[in-house]
Amino acid sequence: MVNFKRLKLEEARQLAEKWIPLLEKCCCRRADVVAGVYRGKPETSDVDLICEVSCLPCLRALNPVKEDKIRIVFNDPDEDGNPRKIEVWKADERDYELKKWYRRLAKEKFISLAKKAKEKNLKLSWQRGLLDPNGNVITSKPEEIERILGVGSSG
Repeated sequence: MVNFKRLKLEEARQLAEKWIPLLEKCCCRRADVVAGVYRGKPETSDVDLICEVSCLPCLRALNPVKEDKIRIVFNDPDEDGNPRKIEVWKADERDYELKKWYRRLAKEKFISLAKKAKEKNLKLSWQRGLLDPNGNVITSKPEEIERILGVGSSG
């Protein structure tokens, strides 16, 4: 696997500004910045984007270096040829907002929400939403999850 360069926030934001229109033009209905770049982390190991995929073969045509069920990883070298990691998280229309919400939350915040869910005999799944004790989806809407768990909006 490629040894990717660490990125300062400004460089990561510039990469995101390059990739979002590219993704929306070729293969995604919508795309948004998530994770460290979204949260303004001063340095990050990659640029994370969530993408509502409209054409998976077209996304794959952008020459990924790795793919699994939930994401596709690209290398966008800088002017000196240093590899820079672009991680595109795949979503569809049904789960886009849920996955975007999850990928924008700090890890500690999600853990806190999952604990609140457990206290109410529920389960919080980043892929499915808020689940009842039998594993049925109560809601996959972030604002409803936060309301049910008794927390404020987190953007």
